[in-house]
Amino acid sequence: MQDAQAIYQDHLYMVLMPQWQRVFDSVCAYLHFSLRIETADAVAIIQTAQKMRKSLEAFHASLVRLAAQACHRVCLSAAVGPPRPQHIVGRHRTCNMRSGQ
Repeated sequence: MQDAQAIYQDHLYMVLMPQWQRVFDSVCAYLHFSLRIETADAVAIIQTAQKMRKSLEAFHASLVRLAAQACHRVCLSAAVGPPRPQHIVGRHRTCNMRSGQ
């Protein structure tokens, strides 16, 4: 059985690929709602796939504005956590690449 970090990293990859390709409904199919997303600046609770789709569209638009050519997500930490034993709480860093940087 994979550990929590390996499962979380796999999930990051499976969500990122359709995100990059703008297949937002496929991204939403990998997620469970309500979804809590924390950044250094804010906490967002996304209740539905429709609201997540709008967020994904805005994220993609920001990548286009930044002229990003690739995007990578790297697991920083992950652990099995509440509320259920099959629930994984993880942290990751997103790196947007442009011209190899």
